[in-house]
Amino acid sequence: MPSNSVRRTLSHKHLHRVLKKNDVFSTAQEPLVSLFCDLGNCPYSITSNRFPPQRGRRTLLFKRIVLTGSVALALALAIAAHADTIYSAVLLGSNEVPPTGSPGTGVGIFTLSGNMLTIAETFTGLTAPASAAHIHCCGPVGVNEIVAVPFTPFPNATAGAFDTTVDLSLARTYTAAFITQEGGTAALAEAGLIAALNSGDTYANIHDSNFPAGEIRGQITQVTPEPASLLLLGTGLIATVQIARKRIRT
Repeated sequence: MPSNSVRRTLSHKHLHRVLKKNDVFSTAQEPLVSLFCDLGNCPYSITSNRFPPQRGRRTLLFKRIVLTGSVALALALAIAAHADTIYSAVLLGSNEVPPTGSPGTGVGIFTLSGNMLTIAETFTGLTAPASAAHIHCCGPVGVNEIVAVPFTPFPNATAGAFDTTVDLSLARTYTAAFITQEGGTAALAEAGLIAALNSGDTYANIHDSNFPAGEIRGQITQVTPEPASLLLLGTGLIATVQIARKRIRT
């Protein structure tokens, strides 16, 4: 073991040259370096070669993949377990039939949870204050349909936001014309509306005095991941983890 005078003679600068020359520490070198560092604050990081750097990087990569994959899979499963279905619509004048040329725009998000439909819609740039807004049903893109669900009370403004939740099991949610069209009961109206939402056969429309038939309109489409997409996500994550594990072993 070096004497106290030898310890004092060895400066941090000399120690740095020794560390740089050897590059990687062996197990035998670690006690000696620790001895020098005991003299004061040691600015050097002591690394053992018992775990090669390459293997350490692979282990870190594997941990990151497992962590990220687990979070993504948990999120996907949570979405599926929550059982909500989400739809969206982008409202433009060019979507009207015929097109209006309106500079107005709007976005609608529709969340279905059981019998409850939450409607959240924002709009701006209308040429006149909105007089009404609705979900129209049931037909493909480019076809005008009757009003199914009115948005009340909708802001009487050229820009604004609307947020409400309606119970699709209740007759008061629908117009009388839509209930009649779907078979005469609220239950049939609900079944018809949900089927049309899932097939993309409904649209949101905002009306005003300049365009009584509608100034801006957007087809409502489903955006929630389907079970097949969740299965594909899970399969991909499992495969990624298995590949990473094989690389670490080699």
